[in-house]
Amino acid sequence: MAVGFGHFLYIVGLPEGSVRTLSMLDCFENLYVAADFDLEMESFGFLVTSYGDAMRVSREGEIIWRTKRLGYDGVLVHEVSNGVVRGSGEWDPPGGWEDFELDLRSGAVLIDPEIAADRKFASMVFSSDKSPDSGSSA
Repeated sequence: MAVGFGHFLYIVGLPEGSVRTLSMLDCFENLYVAADFDLEMESFGFLVTSYGDAMRVSREGEIIWRTKRLGYDGVLVHEVSNGVVRGSGEWDPPGGWEDFELDLRSGAVLIDPEIAADRKFASMVFSSDKSPDSGSSA
């Protein structure tokens, strides 16, 4: 059994009652199981998201992988198929969601939401940057 609360994920072993505590980057957000994506439970384990990152955890509570930051105010997983985790992270709330893709086996970032967020920020800054009129009248 797995329970998320605050900055932690607790894996409770049944029937012995052992508890393993895993620390998260930000507050716990979601716990995804294989049935959420029509996958085999034995090999999948859990996907867990906080407000800022994601991790894949085995059924025994071992961290398989943990990502870098994928957002600042939420990380959602939308789909897992063909070995790819697809989701979005909120970089600029409200509504500033950027898509990401991760390799299911390694957690490697295939599509980086931070790059898209940086590009949007840069385009907003430079498009609003007004340079003074260079023409002079004498």
